[in-house]
This record gives sequence, C-alpha cells and structure tokens, in this order.
Amino acid sequence: DIAERIATVIDTLKQPAAEWQTMLLQLLENWKASPVRVDTLKPPEDYLHQFIGLSSAYARATCSPSRVIKWCVSSNIEHRKCQWLNQVANSYTIEPSVSCILLESRKAALRALSKQFCDFYVADSEEIMDAQKQNLTVAFELSAPLGKDFNNIAIFVKAESSYTNLKDLKGARACFPKFRSV
Repeated sequence: DIAERIATVIDTLKQPAAEWQTMLLQLLENWKASPVRVDTLKPPEDYLHQFIGLSSAYARATCSPSRVIKWCVSSNIEHRKCQWLNQVANSYTIEPSVSCILLESRKAALRALSKQFCDFYVADSEEIMDAQKQNLTVAFELSAPLGKDFNNIAIFVKAESSYTNLKDLKGARACFPKFRSV
C-alpha cells in the first residue's frame, strides 16, 4: 500500500540516523518536517464536507422556475458571439440562460421579434425605422459621445463635377445611404 510506504519514509525522518542530505535540506530551508501518520486517507470531497458552508464547485443556485432568454441573430458571426456569451454566462452561473436563434436575414429577425418568437434582437441604426413600423421600441441604444469618437466620412462627386473643394459644397444637397449614418 502506497500510504504505508509513505508513512514509513516519514517515520524515518524522525530518527537521528536520517540521511545527511535530509538534515542539510532542513537546515538550509529553515523548516522542520512534522510527520503525521495517516492510517486512512479521506477523499478530497469527504475532507471538504467537514467545513460548514463550503459549497462544492458544482453546486449552483438556479432560477425557479428556470427561464431562457431567446436572442434572434441573423449571421453566423452573431450566432457564435451569442453562443460564446451563453457559455461564459453558464460558467459564471449567471441566469437566465441565453438561447441563440439563427434566422435567415435581419428582416426575418425583426419579424420574429414582433411576433414574440424571440425576446430581443440587436439592430443596426438603419433598422430602427423598420422596427418602429412593426410596433417595436428601442430598449437600449448605444451612441458615441461627442468629441471622443469620430465618424469617417468620404464625399464622392463625379469626375467632371464643379465641386473641387469643401467651400464649393456650401448650400449643396447630399444623399446619405443609411438612417443616422452621419
């Protein structure tokens, strides 16, 4: 039995005729071995049970009744992000869990949200008007604070245009392809 052999080795350390290397190590390391004879070894879980209030690594508090939040996504990248978020939340025992529902398009995801097939959807700014037409409201909106972030804007004109610099654009009209894009 391995425990017996270990106990025998430890018992020899108490004897004055112990190996000189062991004695030297004790002098250099400034520690003394205090062997304890263990007749029966407890499994780690039994040892930890003696401490009142200590939870197991596998113990979890759960929501009652259990709930799931359904997140509609419309691309493989969004789906992978959603799954990653769900795995992280599960590892930290955050509830309710997230169910990632992959749909074929962004419009389909908005329709699914309006029909209560899912609980939320992360929309682009140009989808806000479509969402409002389907009687959906914005619950949370991110916007960049002024002065900290910059939008990159490129102004395109025809090659033979009379506009050659920014001063020429004063009073001119522009076309913006996305809602809130500038």
